[in-house]
Amino acid sequence: MRRGSAIAALENERSVCVGSYATAGGPRELYVVRVDGELTLLDMLATPVEGDRDERVVASGLVTAAAARAVARQYRRRAARRGRPLASAA
Repeated sequence: MRRGSAIAALENERSVCVGSYATAGGPRELYVVRVDGELTLLDMLATPVEGDRDERVVASGLVTAAAARAVARQYRRRAARRGRPLASAA
């Protein structure tokens, strides 16, 4: 499934994985979650460590799939380049 169509699937799902990248602490995944009609982008460990996925809110209040795709793409590139999660999408 293409990334764009994955986000479109949020019409029927609560969350969708839209990307991943590697860090020294293990692989991380990006999820878009629909909350009260708005989209939130989360960055988390792919595999929990002692039950903790180290979830971080990257961006919230996104209202369109295009906005979520753009933020996820930009964030993933920057985080992958640095090899670690970022403080924010900005």
